Amino acid sequence: MRHFFAAAAVGSALVVCGCVNPRPVGIDGKVPGGKSPPADVVPAAKPSANKADAELAPALASQACLKTAEELDARGFPGEAAAHYERARQLDPKAAPVAAKLAVLYARGGDDARAAAEFDKALAAAPTDPDLLNDAGCFHQGRGDLAAAEVHFTRATRAKPDHARAWANLAVVYAKAGRVDESRKAFARVLTPAQAEYNLGVLLAGAGRTDDAKACFRAAQTLDPQFAPAADALRRLDSPVAAVR
Repeated sequence: MRHFFAAAAVGSALVVCGCVNPRPVGIDGKVPGGKSPPADVVPAAKPSANKADAELAPALASQACLKTAEELDARGFPGEAAAHYERARQLDPKAAPVAAKLAVLYARGGDDARAAAEFDKALAAAPTDPDLLNDAGCFHQGRGDLAAAEVHFTRATRAKPDHARAWANLAVVYAKAGRVDESRKAFARVLTPAQAEYNLGVLLAGAGRTDDAKACFRAAQTLDPQFAPAADALRRLDSPVAAVR
């Protein structure tokens, strides 16, 4: 979950990475655009030679499905990857704790119900995993549930106090809720003071609070005169083009 948040009002991006943006991908084994998964990552079924092999087959097949799912996801086939993760879990539930991976894949595909169910399963098994908590926070933030997002991002920062993405995401939630001072402090946990002011300015500009955004960008310039993004953002906000966007 490492896409930059864009700020359309000023054409700038936050200094740190935040949540993933949902992608229009299929979760039913089909990917828009007609792409088919590469044949070299689709495992072929092999018949068991004897009873011992037959007993081992589910575990071995599960591992094969896991490896295939990981490669399909890496190659950009999330729908097929999800299907293989599900199959791996069916074959050997104990050896395939894939709920966290499925949660992210379903969230990207826009299947909120299945994503929520998988996040619940994953968090029940690993309630203090900071990356999982951050991903869950991103999921709730993407659905517009800022309260739930705040809970998960806060838990992530408590589990790992130096979790930069969780702090940045928490700062975004605070800003969207109008809690500017808390947003600034959250950014300051992982950024320089100038970067924190700049990021806050980007969010305020995106919310249409132009004057407040300018104040943040000017503060960033004062804190670090060499911080070029702040000057660029001010020029964009002061331009006639920005005024009509």
